[in-house]
Amino acid sequence: ASAIEQSFFGSGRINELMDEMRRETGGSVYVTQQNDCWSESVAEVPGGWAAKPDVEPYYSTEMICFQRNSWRPGTNFAAAMLSQQSNVDIIQLATRTQRLGLGPKGPTLMKHLVDRISTTRARGFALCRRSASIPVDSIAMPLRVPHGVAPYAIGVVGDPLFVNDNDVRQMLSGMQSVIYRYNDRIRRSRTVSVQ
Repeated sequence: ASAIEQSFFGSGRINELMDEMRRETGGSVYVTQQNDCWSESVAEVPGGWAAKPDVEPYYSTEMICFQRNSWRPGTNFAAAMLSQQSNVDIIQLATRTQRLGLGPKGPTLMKHLVDRISTTRARGFALCRRSASIPVDSIAMPLRVPHGVAPYAIGVVGDPLFVNDNDVRQMLSGMQSVIYRYNDRIRRSRTVSVQ
C-alpha cells in the first residue's frame, strides 16, 4: 500500500493535504478519481460531519448523467474532474456512457454538459448546496496528483458548510491556500530529487 501511495499519490502528501484541509475547513474531506464512466471515492478524512450508514445520502457514481432533458455532471466532484479534460474528451465520455445505456442515444443535448464543465473550469470549483434531496453542502476542486493516470478532485462536505456567499468565498480561499501549499511542496520535492 505504501509503494502504491508513493507511486500514485505523491509520497503520502495526499494524506497531509487532506489533514490540512480538514483542519482549515472543519468539514469532511474526500478525494475522488475518475474510472472511465464512473467516479470513485478513494480517500476520506472525517470532519465535523460524517455520513451515517442508516441515512447516507445517495450520490450518483456516474461521471455524467441524463437529467431534466440534458446531460450534466453526476456530482460536483465529477464536474471538478471533468474540468481537467478537453471538450472532445467530455463528448467521448458522454458517447461511451450512452453506449452503456445510461442515457438516451444521439448527439443532441450535450451543449449543456460542455457549458456546465466550462463554468467549473473557469471558476476553479464546483458547488453543491443543501436541498430537500441533498442533505449536505459540498465544494469540490480539481486536484493534480503527481503520476496520476486519471483525473482527481478534492472536496469538503458538511452540514452546513456555508450559509451565504461570503461563507463560500471563505471556504474556497481556505481550500485554495491548502492546495497551493501542497503544489509548492510537490514542486520543491521534484527540484530536490532532480538535483
